[in-house]
Amino acid sequence: QVLNSTTLVTESDTGSRRVWVVNPDNDSVTLVDDGDVVVEVPVGDKPSAVAVNPVSGDVWVANKGDNTLNAIDPDTYQVVRTVTLPMASQPHGIVFRPGSHELYVALEALGQVLRLNVATDQTLGSAMLDGRVRHLAIDVGRDRVYATNFVTPFVPGEDGLSPDVQNANAEIFVLDAASLAHTSTVSLGYLNKGVSESSGPGLPNYLNAPVLSPDGSYAYVPSKQDNILSGGLRGGAGMTFDQTVRAVTSRVNLANLTENPGVRIDHDNASVATGAAFTGDGRYLFVALETSREVVVYDVISGFELTRLNTGRAPQGVALSPDGEVLYVHDFMDRALTTFDLKAILNGDVSATVAVGSTSLVSQEALSPTVLLGKQLFYDAADDRLARDNYMSCASCHNDGGQDGRTWDLSTFGEGLRNTIGLLGRGSGHGRLHWTGNFDEVQDFENQIRSLAGGTGLLEDGDFAVVEDPMGAPKQGYDAELDAVAAYVESLTAIPASPYYDGNLSAAGQAGEGVFQREGCAGCHSGSEGTDSPSGVVHDVGTITAVTGNASGGPVYGLDTPTLNHLWATAPYLHDGSALTIAEAILRHSNVTVTEQEAVELEMYLLEIDGGR
Repeated sequence: QVLNSTTLVTESDTGSRRVWVVNPDNDSVTLVDDGDVVVEVPVGDKPSAVAVNPVSGDVWVANKGDNTLNAIDPDTYQVVRTVTLPMASQPHGIVFRPGSHELYVALEALGQVLRLNVATDQTLGSAMLDGRVRHLAIDVGRDRVYATNFVTPFVPGEDGLSPDVQNANAEIFVLDAASLAHTSTVSLGYLNKGVSESSGPGLPNYLNAPVLSPDGSYAYVPSKQDNILSGGLRGGAGMTFDQTVRAVTSRVNLANLTENPGVRIDHDNASVATGAAFTGDGRYLFVALETSREVVVYDVISGFELTRLNTGRAPQGVALSPDGEVLYVHDFMDRALTTFDLKAILNGDVSATVAVGSTSLVSQEALSPTVLLGKQLFYDAADDRLARDNYMSCASCHNDGGQDGRTWDLSTFGEGLRNTIGLLGRGSGHGRLHWTGNFDEVQDFENQIRSLAGGTGLLEDGDFAVVEDPMGAPKQGYDAELDAVAAYVESLTAIPASPYYDGNLSAAGQAGEGVFQREGCAGCHSGSEGTDSPSGVVHDVGTITAVTGNASGGPVYGLDTPTLNHLWATAPYLHDGSALTIAEAILRHSNVTVTEQEAVELEMYLLEIDGGR
């Protein structure tokens, strides 16, 4: 049985070859039987996970975009029920308690987990947690639910030269399965490991769903690992193509709820590990590597990588057939399900050709051909033009067009300490890019592909020599694929609504509106996008410090005005991530005069007016 949230799930009948797979960009789920598509079922907006009710056989889908759950009848393949969840809650991971109608749902925007009885429509419990709770797993033997905080919290000192990595922790919340009481938190800490060709130091981030070993002893958690001590200002080794972000899988001892960092699996030549699954005997662990188009076959008994299976673009989920002989891989950016016959590998022949085939999951693509191509390139690092040795894709730091919560030391590249900027809602009307406005078109990320990711570039070298200066001659029009990447980023105009928005202002929000008007905040945060960035003007509002570094190698005279849209989901704030709340960011402004209470009221105003679009 599948006991964690995932983008694909097999039906539990022995001998079955039926797999349900979500299609997030196309608002559907697809049933594949022995390599053939049976049906593609339309569901809600942006489906994120699928699970099968172990009692009724109904197929349940979480829809992140419209805050609903759909139930699909397993015989008619029709949506027979829709459950509406709290407004702007963004449900992501779902998982059933074995032998019951009880469904657990992770509400990412609220940092909440719900326990529902889908047969009686009862809410049996809830847990309020910190952070962005995205993925779930059930521990039947210990009657626990594990919920991962997808984005690792701000590290003390991360806005400066010496992040306190001794107190840096990625988080797995441990909940009592019956009461949903938060009983413990598992910490995955910074791995202080020397830089080598095949491994390196860092802090787990983008935690995916834990997968439990069949004997219940361990949970394995795929993720990326961020080397936040590296950079020219911080002085640590790294910020190279292979030592900025690495793919890892952490092992948690479920008896004492601790990780032994020494056995953390470092997946070389990849930067993000996503889905994982175990063979029934608990010996082999399969881990999808998103950027390198591979699935690792790892022998957990002997502690070594057995082989890798080549798959399609952006693998994000894996599952085994009930008999354990077939591996299914959801290749998200190919809109495909790749199937592998494992019998030869499990019998010791690691050189065997095991790929059976690839099944297209989508009958009609929702994205335009240009935007789809751009998104495929955005998620990929296996193409040597985009990255060296399969490491850094754009999505490594901008999953789903978002941000990873980190402040990076980019001084080696002519900048300084820079908080990752979320891309959602910034597709148009935002002028220059980066905190210092040093790029004037998305195509300028060709420079970063070459310098940071180590790729050979999408442009021909001769063309790049002509347009290398980001503020010089435009790169647009030189290469169709680079223009496609820009088209994808520019398509990210939609903004999910704030959980604080209901069309009305609270008393605090009304007071904050008065502060906004009194202090003339609209002078910089202007227009529908809440920014004067299109004017090309930068500002020093008192947040530039000695560790701000440079702007393209020169002095920083000012910083780009960030949008007021999507603030609720983009902490930490300011160019160095030094403000953990909007109120703290406001108080850092030297050009406004507000009390602490007024800053909180202004924060509430900004949260309550963000209705998305």
